[in-house]
Amino acid sequence: MTKIVLAVLPSMAVEWLPQVLAQHHRAHPDIKVELLDTQWDRCLKAILDGRADLALTAGQPSPGTFSSRMLFADEFFLICHRNHPLAQRQSVDVAEVAQHAFVGFSQGTSIRQVHRSTNGTAQL
Repeated sequence: MTKIVLAVLPSMAVEWLPQVLAQHHRAHPDIKVELLDTQWDRCLKAILDGRADLALTAGQPSPGTFSSRMLFADEFFLICHRNHPLAQRQSVDVAEVAQHAFVGFSQGTSIRQVHRSTNGTAQL
């Protein structure tokens, strides 16, 4: 039996990936897919370290180190109290959100990577 280790973000591992893996297993019962659910930076490190064969992550890794393909785009939503100054806006820039207290994300998470890569210009 062939085994493939797939490093994947926890949100993907629970959201849509189970259905995809079930379909894959029905079509290819001789291939075992083992999941390594972890943060964005650890997914990439798992490939470099040889602990994973493939990764599903958010953000574009270094093109000189990895070969990657964009599979789909994801939307981000700002959730705040209806009385918050940004609540009535159609869209807000990450830079505007940064002007207010908000729950942040740990180093190495994909959402933090998206914020860093856009220099505060991503639409939420």
